[in-house]
Amino acid sequence: DQLLDTEQTRRKTVAINNAARPLTHEEKQKKKVIKEDIYNNLLALMERNEIQLLDDAEIFQSLKSVQFEIVNGRVKYFGNYTHIADGLVRAAWGVKDKSLNIYLY
Repeated sequence: DQLLDTEQTRRKTVAINNAARPLTHEEKQKKKVIKEDIYNNLLALMERNEIQLLDDAEIFQSLKSVQFEIVNGRVKYFGNYTHIADGLVRAAWGVKDKSLNIYLY
């Protein structure tokens, strides 16, 4: 929300509210964004070496603390020290969104 309020970052920021994301460019159809989607996106980026992470012990501790269980065919992610991992998955989600009209000032 702070990035959306700042003039320099407003046009470069997309809020992720875990409610819905557009399936089409016109935003006529929407799909619910769930934690499974954003975690799987980061995992895929890491598997394809398309993302670089800082060599920081806290980052790796947070990623190691992420646990999952499969409930009714859905993956549920949780953990005690996942705040850094949650930030990473949301930052990496921006790679998937091609709808931003980013320009330089």
